[in-house]
Amino acid sequence: MSGEMFEELRTIKRDALRFDIPLIIWSYPRGGKVTNETAPEVVAYAARIALEVGADAMKIKYTGDPKTFSWAVKVAGKVPVLMSGGPKTRTEEEFLRQVYGAIEAGALGIAVGRNVWQRRDALKFARVLSEIVYGNKKVVEVLGGQS
Repeated sequence: MSGEMFEELRTIKRDALRFDIPLIIWSYPRGGKVTNETAPEVVAYAARIALEVGADAMKIKYTGDPKTFSWAVKVAGKVPVLMSGGPKTRTEEEFLRQVYGAIEAGALGIAVGRNVWQRRDALKFARVLSEIVYGNKKVVEVLGGQS
């Protein structure tokens, strides 16, 4: 993060406090030596950055594994973690498994786009996702035993 970015963030945080709105930080380390944006150490670093700069909630990439993602959730401390949607998965089940893994690891929820809105029936898929995120259901339950 450059000095200019810190200055912009300081202004945004000040305004968020003034207007009593939460500051949600999309924390995605990129460039330089970062070759795998979903590597557990990179995602944990992203969580730490968001924590340190004063996020009220953070959106970070899923590592692909609940165990390693739980490390990033722990690094986030008391700041709520939202899983980033990432690239569109080939199947709905693949994405549902990612979401289930993130929730299992301690994420509060998800902040996604294309993995919902580019589906054939986006509203139905959003309802299925809510069953995992808010209803504590497993992928096999929301798929009706078809997985």
